[in-house]
Amino acid sequence: MIIFDFLIYNLTNWYTARRSGLRWNTPLEKAIYVTAIITMLWLLDFYLIINTGVLKNISLTGPPILFVVLGLCIMQIFGYIYKKKGRFERLNEAPNKPLNASDKVGQAFSIGCLFLPMLIFGILLITI
Repeated sequence: MIIFDFLIYNLTNWYTARRSGLRWNTPLEKAIYVTAIITMLWLLDFYLIINTGVLKNISLTGPPILFVVLGLCIMQIFGYIYKKKGRFERLNEAPNKPLNASDKVGQAFSIGCLFLPMLIFGILLITI
């Protein structure tokens, strides 16, 4: 859970600093949305690696719909944990930041965590 805490904490800080681009969402809602996308992309990458590398099955017909539904479920779960249960407020009140990274390093790593699974996904699709 500390990885999700790290991502949501740093992405919320990043969106708070760039609040002009947010129209309908709060920075926390946007960070939850992006963290759910990151999680879904990592799960999709692991599925593709196992399905094509280990099982030697190249069919990709059913999983996209399953992963979209899974991503929506993950987003609702993160919203429940961080907004309704107040975990984000407890993260802000804690004396130590998640993983003790500075703001710039944490934000860069969090944004990199979004682009890395997209890069892996693209490489996997090219090699299949």
